[in-house]
This record gives sequence, C-alpha cells and structure tokens, in this order.
Amino acid sequence: MHIGHALNAILADTMANLLAVDGATVHRVSYHGDVGTHVGKSMWAILREIDGDVNKLNEIPADKRNEFMSRMYVEGARAAKESPEAKAEIDELAKQSFVLDDPLYKQVYEICKTWSFDEIDANVERLGNVPIERRYVESETEEPGKALIKEKTPEVFTKSDGAYIFNGSKYGAFDNVFIGSHGNGLYGAHDMGLIQLKYKDYPNLDLSITVNGEEQAAYFRGVIAASELSIPALKGKLFNYATGLVKLTTGKMSSRTGEVVTIGWLFDEFKKAIENAGGEPTDDVIAGALRYQFLKVKIGGDVIFDINDAVSLTGNTGSYLQYAHARARGILAKSDKEIAFPTELFDEDKMLVRKLSKYVDVVDRAKESLEPHHICT
Repeated sequence: MHIGHALNAILADTMANLLAVDGATVHRVSYHGDVGTHVGKSMWAILREIDGDVNKLNEIPADKRNEFMSRMYVEGARAAKESPEAKAEIDELAKQSFVLDDPLYKQVYEICKTWSFDEIDANVERLGNVPIERRYVESETEEPGKALIKEKTPEVFTKSDGAYIFNGSKYGAFDNVFIGSHGNGLYGAHDMGLIQLKYKDYPNLDLSITVNGEEQAAYFRGVIAASELSIPALKGKLFNYATGLVKLTTGKMSSRTGEVVTIGWLFDEFKKAIENAGGEPTDDVIAGALRYQFLKVKIGGDVIFDINDAVSLTGNTGSYLQYAHARARGILAKSDKEIAFPTELFDEDKMLVRKLSKYVDVVDRAKESLEPHHICT
C-alpha cells in the first residue's frame, strides 16, 4: 500500500465517522482484487523465484514479505511488457487464479493472499481507521454481475460480437464493455456484482459510497448509471467520491514500476521529522498528523505532500493541533479552577465564543457534503 491508498482509506473512514456522528448506522466494508492479470504477473515471478519449492516462502521474514511481494509484482509487470512469451505465460497464470486447480499454484496463492490481507489490515489499523466489518473479493462478484447484465440485455446493455456493452456516453461516462467476447466479466461486471452483494447483505441501505482515485471517476459514473437502470430500487443511492493525486517531486507514483512511497516508509519519515522537532512520535501521533494532512484538502484536489511541513508546530497542520491540545491540557492540569462556561465575558473572549458557536454548523456542513476539509479549515 502506498500513500495514494492511505489517502483513500483515511478519507473513506472519516466520511464514515461523520455519518456515524450524525446518527446513521454505518457499515464499513472493503473490496479487493484477488483474481486476474495482476495476480498472474505476481504469480509468474513468485513461481520462478521459489522454483517449485513452496518452503522457500517460509524463509522470508514477516517484515520482508511486503517488500518481496512488491518486487515480485514489479518483475511480473516488467516481463509482461517486454516479453511476448512471458505475457502468454502470465495470461495463463491469470486464468488459473479463477480456478485454482493446480496444487502448487493454489498453495502459493493462498499463502501470498494471506500475507497481502495481513499487510493491508496492519496498515489500515496503523492509519487509525475503524476496522471494517466485511471484506469483499473480486472472485465472488463475477457470477452475480454477469447474470444481471445478461438479464438486462437488451433493456440496459447491448450485445455485439459476443460482448456486452453499456452505452455510458449517454450518462456522462463512456461506452464500456462489461462482459468480453471471450465470456469473462470485466471490471464493470465485477463492480455490478459487488453492488448486488452489498445490497443483499444490507437490504435497507440508504447510501452506498465508494472512494477511488480521480482516474476512475468517469468509469464509475458508467457503473452507477448501469446499476441504477438494472436495479431501480438503488436509484439515487450509489455515490462515488473521486480523490486527487498525492503528488511527489518525482511525479505520479506507479505500483507497476515500484516507484511508490509506502505507508511504512511514510511513518518512518514522519517519526524522524517529529523527533527532530522535539516531539515523541508514537504511531497515534504520526497517524494524527498524517490524517490531517490529507483531510484538510477538499476532495478531488491534489495533495502536495511535504513531510517537514506536515509536522510543523505552526500553521494549518495536525501536529500544531496536537501541540495546542497538549498545551491546553497542561494548563488545565495546573489550574485549581473548575471548568465552567464564564459568567462574565471580556472583549477578548467574544471572538472565541463566536467562533465556538459556529462549530456545530461547520460539522453539519461537513456531514451533509461528506467533506471533512470544512472542519479542518
């Protein structure tokens, strides 16, 4: 997981917090790709690395597994791009992720899938998120997605040369193939399957909200339009929030080339910066500073990340708020006065009281729009 994943995870979690504070019953779920081309790329490199001996995976220390998995994916992605022979092998290994009928493949796949979810869960907990209650995976979404698409053809979808197409250009998206001519469900079919699974598990849902990167915004407009036409009961209940990029001086990150800033690296760098500023950087302190840096930016805007700025004890930073809070607590601890609303207001108090009185309105605005930046501002 890189800092782009951190942005989406933190933003979604905070939206859920806002809804929960407003009195809603909130169900936090996540969705993961456990089949397909990316699995084929990883498995191609992993199987070559272990050379038929699954016990070699047991030799990898727990704290090195994520690094190993990342390196394997990068090697597989590079091979798929550079070698037609490797790409053909990767395509076959991708198909195997759907059936798992090769004993060695299945054994390696299950081990590495467990590693992946362990790493994701640890990272999300470290970021300070409330735990999810349900994890959906792509392998369980294909069949319900394909069945619904075929059922709604030609009413919603168009069949052409064996492929099922949604004319998303009529709905602010783009025309997109949901089932390929080979009969396999593509991303659109899987996401429609996911929507059905969520609706089945939570039949009383009023809102189903997803958070994704901006490059998927048009795609999700199409998926939502197709889903609402196929399941009219969901009309007006499906929302996708598109986040901007987390920008680095080296440009856009790519998990395909390995040019990413991982969450673990980010915590290490925050720790150094906070220590240099004279602070005591526990994971909670780091997560607070990190979350604020993301949440103060309006959804859809790019986050320009500078770690030293993010831990500054002046300006609009999470570290400044933590520092101000600690100072205020320190003053209260040393005072023999009881905390009470003042019976007499002096001129210097009035501005503060006016500001405090606006807080509820600002929180309400953030809840209604699901935009945490209003509170930060």
